[in-house]
Amino acid sequence: MTPEPTDLEGRRNALTTAFDLIQAKRSVEIVGARGSGRTAFVSELAKRLRESGWNVIQVRGIASLQSHPLAALHLAGVVGSGTNGRNSSRLHETAMGLTRLTDRSLTAILVDDWGDLDESSWGVIEAARQASGVPVVTTRVFGRASRHALSALPGTICEPAYLIELTPLRYDDLETALANYLNAAIDTNTMSRIYAKSGGNVGLSIALVDAAVREHRLVQHGEGMWVGDKELWSPSLRGLMESHLEHLRPEARDALELIAVMGSTDLGAVRQLVEWDTLEALEEDGLIAFAPGSPHNLVTVVPPLLVEYFRHATATARRVRLTELITTNLSAADSASVMLSENAPRAADPADQDTIFVGLARERSRTRRLITEAAWIAQPSPANAVDYITALAQTHSADVAETVDRVLVDTNESFGDAESRADLLVLHAEWLAYVKKDLESALTLLNESAAALGSYSPMAYAAEARILTHMRHTPAEIPATIQSTPDLPVRVQLALFETQMLLLTAGGRFGDALRVYAAIERLDPRSERVEPAYLLSLILLNEGHSAEAMRLLTSGLEKARSSFDMNAYRTFGGAILFAHLYAGNYTAAEELFDTVLAVGDPLLLPPGRRISMFSVSAISACRKGQVSLGERYAAEAEREHFVDGAFPGQTTAWARSQVLFLRGKPSEAADLLWNSSMSLWNRGARFAGVIGLLVALELNLRPDRMEKVGEYLAQVPELEGAKAHGNYLRALFAKDAEAMLVSATELEHAGRLGLAISATQQASHWFGESNKAKLQRTAHKLETLIRSRAGDVPLENARFSTTNAALSEREREVARLAASGLSNQEIASQLVISVRTVESHMHRVMRKLSVPNRHSLGVFLSSAII
Repeated sequence: MTPEPTDLEGRRNALTTAFDLIQAKRSVEIVGARGSGRTAFVSELAKRLRESGWNVIQVRGIASLQSHPLAALHLAGVVGSGTNGRNSSRLHETAMGLTRLTDRSLTAILVDDWGDLDESSWGVIEAARQASGVPVVTTRVFGRASRHALSALPGTICEPAYLIELTPLRYDDLETALANYLNAAIDTNTMSRIYAKSGGNVGLSIALVDAAVREHRLVQHGEGMWVGDKELWSPSLRGLMESHLEHLRPEARDALELIAVMGSTDLGAVRQLVEWDTLEALEEDGLIAFAPGSPHNLVTVVPPLLVEYFRHATATARRVRLTELITTNLSAADSASVMLSENAPRAADPADQDTIFVGLARERSRTRRLITEAAWIAQPSPANAVDYITALAQTHSADVAETVDRVLVDTNESFGDAESRADLLVLHAEWLAYVKKDLESALTLLNESAAALGSYSPMAYAAEARILTHMRHTPAEIPATIQSTPDLPVRVQLALFETQMLLLTAGGRFGDALRVYAAIERLDPRSERVEPAYLLSLILLNEGHSAEAMRLLTSGLEKARSSFDMNAYRTFGGAILFAHLYAGNYTAAEELFDTVLAVGDPLLLPPGRRISMFSVSAISACRKGQVSLGERYAAEAEREHFVDGAFPGQTTAWARSQVLFLRGKPSEAADLLWNSSMSLWNRGARFAGVIGLLVALELNLRPDRMEKVGEYLAQVPELEGAKAHGNYLRALFAKDAEAMLVSATELEHAGRLGLAISATQQASHWFGESNKAKLQRTAHKLETLIRSRAGDVPLENARFSTTNAALSEREREVARLAASGLSNQEIASQLVISVRTVESHMHRVMRKLSVPNRHSLGVFLSSAII
């Protein structure tokens, strides 16, 4: 089949559902926001129906012709045989004409823009549906309630229609759609900005990039990637945004602009300005959304580009009137906050809470930047500089680096005490190391400035140890410079203990790390510190306490979400993604992945944590068969020239090896990951090193490497999950079914549930080959037991195989359906393609995977990432 149009990226399941319903003679309503792709959806549906032998009658509502009876049907070619001009006769003739067109058994009527249809045309269509049972598909804008008569008059009761809502696109679907549209990928930061502004609305996204390309706000760099360093808003979008507002009453439009001017404001403040009935009407129209915040619920405008539209409005008198309304009705504190946020381009998003959060987070970051900038300009103290630089690092405007450099130079350190000067020194060093990638200058700065900080000087030594661990070397023993003593200020002691915990966790010394964590809790029992919680979760995962680790991480993520702390959100979100992948719960990982990636990339995170998102992105894309997209993520990570991090998944080799493997180069993938992991081991990052070596060994089981991994595992006895993985690989290499069954239990205890399932299935396969039916039943029972103990967690046992070529997305789909027992005819019906096409796909699948039959395909799928 031809590729889906850009507007239909991510809509395949909805199209299949609509097609199946029409085949069952059911009527369907397609509902979506303006720009959601309703017209493209119904056009593709018509195309598929015609290809399957259906007679399709397409009708479109036109707003300017609503007052002309039967205009829509006549323009669609539905006319009667007579020429009498009387209205009653025209109505009868048109109804008869439509009845004749619907005489065929396989006929469907597709009505686009139902809300703009003239009432007479709809009445005739409704009469035809009642008379012949012909299925009718309608599309309408979200918020216009379905009613059987288009006016407010009572209508006839008709068959209820099945409703399909075209929700905002997921981040990766929108990214793919825009890459297809532009014939090249968009860099991650620019894509995050587009997603936040459009809220996942594909029509708005295409309009935005069209304008940005035309006005050179979005430009292609030498390697072909599209990058937007300038503001993406364009005055040419004003007409498009007006179409979202044209139906509003004056009071509703005023209310919407007030909320936009106020920024993401709590509901209480909005209620002082806007009546409930107006808020309810705006919510019904999909123009505002409510999101949980801390401490109050927030109200925000959707789609976010509407806020850009209001922000750039040129009607000065109107703006002054609304501003006076705000200052008159709100308290002084609320009004001040509104005035600070008024000039900030804000973001808000569609009814999906994750998309709303992405927009709100970006708006809060911009507002925070304005507030901290004002404070620093008023008094350029170290404390104000820290706040301002932290806010700058969470935004992505073109002048961030230049502004941070200026702030670091112009801050007056005499305005600060030793504590605030220590904070600024640490932040300056992290900026040099993590953003400027100038490790030596960062270390020199810390060493030369530490002595002047008095009792706070150990904070500089702690920063030095952290930066070295993340970028160069993890010491086997805790350096004397970061040992804590009770006479130091509590903040300094906490910084030292956190650094010790980081070093110990990276080195695989989990028992010692837990003792340090206990010291942190004693010092600050009510603290909700990000770094210790993140490290503790990694230790809990290793020890098999997956549920406890997930509770800790989820709690941290929700707190970061409610406070819009993007550094914490990316840290906890990345850890949760790793935890899901570690357990084999890829479904949950993909659900969270979009939001974590879309919030953007805070600059002051250690480089390894930034790399890990590219790794997860590549793994997610490759699992879907989107190898080219995985390639793009790997290339983007490599282009940034990040130094590999000290924890699992924080090397560019993870992303690249995924791509190489699915390109049919398992040995090259294994070598790359092995060499990278050996480098980590040699620099003292033993936790990440061993995990990477095990995965490299799984990609290519070599005896010499098996022996080497065994030696390394003996040196890190506390890595329970790694030991279980090593036993699994030894059993796999020896083809020892009984040892494999034992490893399955060990893997379950270590929390590696997906890998444990793979072990039981492999053992069962071997027992079956050797005719050991009783042991095969034991393996089956163990698999069932593991799944039942996992509860509702959707485990996947997908691991690695030695396929010589990656399957396309359609080939993967056909392979899965065939493995589930469907015939070629059933697959063709479900995917709406011909049987010959299915046969062609199956031939390529069998050839690429080197399997002889469907039964073997099922066995292969139980152990392959496809």
